[in-house]
Amino acid sequence: IIYEEAESQVDDKEIMVFKGERDWPIDILGPVASRLCRKYNKPVFLYQKKKGYCQGTARVPSGMDAVKAMKSCHFLLATYGGHAPAAGFRIKDKNLKAFEECLFNYFTQ
Repeated sequence: IIYEEAESQVDDKEIMVFKGERDWPIDILGPVASRLCRKYNKPVFLYQKKKGYCQGTARVPSGMDAVKAMKSCHFLLATYGGHAPAAGFRIKDKNLKAFEECLFNYFTQ
């Protein structure tokens, strides 16, 4: 069900997927992000909204680096880490929109 919800929010015109919901359990977001990344061949950042912060996962197509992308936005993140194709992050709610914009700038340069 989470995959279908997330996929219904994907816009083919966007260069990345950046979506989150309160009821998306963090433990299944990795596999969902992987499927969306493979299907749409674009970076995918999915997160679970919690009280005051969000916890999320990232998957990127071959040739891209999720950790480098997040490192470029490190000043907005509480924590981040992983490896090139798959990573995770934690961020305060108030920084979420700025993080999305920072990632957009990273992937469009």
